[in-house]
Amino acid sequence: MVQIDIASLVESGMEHRAIDAPPSDEQQQAFDKIVRWLNVRDRSQKEVRNRLLKNDCSPDVADDAIRRAVRCGLLDDLRFADVLIRTRITQGKGRKGIEHELAKQNICVGDVPDWPERYFPEGGPTEFDRAMALLERKPTRSKNPRAAAYRKLYVNGYSSSVAESASRAFVAQRFDF
Repeated sequence: MVQIDIASLVESGMEHRAIDAPPSDEQQQAFDKIVRWLNVRDRSQKEVRNRLLKNDCSPDVADDAIRRAVRCGLLDDLRFADVLIRTRITQGKGRKGIEHELAKQNICVGDVPDWPERYFPEGGPTEFDRAMALLERKPTRSKNPRAAAYRKLYVNGYSSSVAESASRAFVAQRFDF
């Protein structure tokens, strides 16, 4: 006979699954909402939890539904992070901004496998090159182009040093200074 240590299951958050107790109606409804939302796009655990709480779901039910979705492989913060990083790089976002966006989703970049080498490989475009490409793709039409270029880069997640050097180079190249 297998003996179940309830205390360790409670700590791991899987106490009711060990004895195959069916989910309550409220828990099933929360899980069904998660499934619907994930059919639209991938989401982080934090985003799903906030949305469940906003929909008048109790914290315990929300946490249980999220644990169930994680165990089923529906919710995966590392998969979400990978998709988010690749999308933001394609959009021209800077490394600092990507890291900040992940932190807002309670995802530590240190947990992302091979960060940053996998996404910003050596020999690939540098942060400066990517910043210049963004400015070329979406040039500013301001009376003060250097300040506008700096602002655009900084808002898009580039460090202040990269934004400064790229905005200077862009203006010098564009306006022959």
